Amino acid sequence: MDYARFITQVAGGSGLDGDRGDEATAAVLQTLAARISGEEAQDLAAQLPGELQPLLRDRGGGERFAADDFVDRVAAETGLDRESGERAIRAVLATVEEPVSGGAFADLVNELPRDYDRLVAPRARG
Repeated sequence: MDYARFITQVAGGSGLDGDRGDEATAAVLQTLAARISGEEAQDLAAQLPGELQPLLRDRGGGERFAADDFVDRVAAETGLDRESGERAIRAVLATVEEPVSGGAFADLVNELPRDYDRLVAPRARG
């Protein structure tokens, strides 16, 4: 999947225009990178379009925060309200699932606590 198609899918899934879809994608991936391990961030980055890889590479923080905090961080970063922020997160993560191998996406989901299931397809849990 190329970058333009990735952003188009995020925009369509979130109800945001292309520029806001780009902004939401960056906020979600950077927040995700803070939440997951460095190894997981590297694995994920390697399977995404090149333009998105710097948002994850060398950023895995393994910081522990709940799904509500994830939504708050993305909303604050993008200036979206919580509902729009959550919709953007779901759109970005659903779009991430397409180019990422099934096993790698399941590893990502399994690294997140179950309160994230509302943001990520629970069927991805292994």
